[in-house]
Amino acid sequence: MLSGLKGGLISPTALSTPIYRRSPASGLKSGMVSSGDLSSKKKEPEQQDPYFNDVILLLKGIGDNNSTAILDSSNTNKSPNAVLGSPVISTARSKFDSSSIYFNNGSALDYVSPDFNFLGDFTIDFWFLSNNASQIINGDTLFDCRPDGANGNYPLVSIFTNRLTLYQNGGTQIQSSPILVNDVFYYAGLKRVENITELWLSGSLIGSYTAGIYSFSSRILIGGNAFRGVATDTYFDGYFSGFRVTNNNRDLSIVPAQAFPAN
Repeated sequence: MLSGLKGGLISPTALSTPIYRRSPASGLKSGMVSSGDLSSKKKEPEQQDPYFNDVILLLKGIGDNNSTAILDSSNTNKSPNAVLGSPVISTARSKFDSSSIYFNNGSALDYVSPDFNFLGDFTIDFWFLSNNASQIINGDTLFDCRPDGANGNYPLVSIFTNRLTLYQNGGTQIQSSPILVNDVFYYAGLKRVENITELWLSGSLIGSYTAGIYSFSSRILIGGNAFRGVATDTYFDGYFSGFRVTNNNRDLSIVPAQAFPAN
């Protein structure tokens, strides 16, 4: 893969909002209003997604702490073909809701469906937080569409040499200049518009790649690598606070201000 790219450290405030942590005593997120003030605040209604009928996978990460029930909130209601390790719902970190999905550097969700054989425009967008982004050299996999042990025209998005990276057709095709830092939620996305594949981070286009029509694997492996048996330490160590796959071209220059809607 590529190395030697230059890039400065991006401050968390330039790319994302602070992470909320819960106070054990009150259950309130730090920096928020006290319980006495909450009664006068109205919760904003959940926005509606104009592309919701095109969503083919929506993992919101909502549930009880340590629950293994990671549900697909799209209309397709998919279940993983395999669960590797023990990804769980966690209340330790969250971007918008009270919980997210925790991957412990040895866990993955393997979804298999012909829906993932993308013929037209599509978008995969997600919020992620890495526990060790600033130490990653070999690459922590965010998602991989390759069959096990095979390269080809399949996208793999990972944190490699501390940067958000697209690996496809046997090589690194796009890599961010910003160095990712630990303990920050970033909004990222991959999309294809006609024959052009684009990688986005925090509302900014990182780069584009003429990939054409992808090879078909019918797969999205979230948190794990198709070469995990030989490429050690490539599992993701961190949290997803929303993971969405849409058969349409979303505008990734707009960073969502709320959790991904389920309607």
